[in-house]
Amino acid sequence: MPNVETLPYGVEEGIATVMLNRPDRMNTFTHRMMGELLAAFDETDADRCTVMDNQTTNEEFNPKFWPWGTAAECSRFLHTMIRVRDVDATLRFYVDGLGMKLLDRYDFESGRFSLLYLAFDGYEGGGALELTYNWDVKEAYSHGSGYGHIALGVPNIQDAVKRLEAIGAQIPVQPKKMAPGAPRIAFAKDPDGYQIELIQTRRA
Repeated sequence: MPNVETLPYGVEEGIATVMLNRPDRMNTFTHRMMGELLAAFDETDADRCTVMDNQTTNEEFNPKFWPWGTAAECSRFLHTMIRVRDVDATLRFYVDGLGMKLLDRYDFESGRFSLLYLAFDGYEGGGALELTYNWDVKEAYSHGSGYGHIALGVPNIQDAVKRLEAIGAQIPVQPKKMAPGAPRIAFAKDPDGYQIELIQTRRA
């Protein structure tokens, strides 16, 4: 693991404790290091982990809940959250229809809900879409009067619309230009009725 002087660890009562000693970098670590730590933890018998340094001695830390990194120096957009009722139908729309990738899924048994994160290029490639699935909610969600839409850039808007139509998605606005010289846009509805704007991002 690069730039790490020592990395002692131990496992006790299902908790792996890792001690970082990298004072020249203020004991921060990168997204790459986080992945390497996760791989190392997978080889232990621990259920949880604690990362400690010369400043924090007992703060519990689970790298899987820090996919955006731990050493940011500026603010950035992370994700937009929407609530969904049918995870499978929603994944067909965003993954099969729009080509997004399912990055992570977290199921919380005690709270009876799941969080799913989707993106085109991973957590580091731009904003993600967070799907919140409440297991016991059956009625449709209200979008209120304030929600507008989520905008997604697509290289070929005609192909994107065809893929969505092939899985049964509604396209209330077919590709069109809002003004001369502007890119074509279209609007689709996901399975919960959220408006998704598609904007052409490549000139043919």
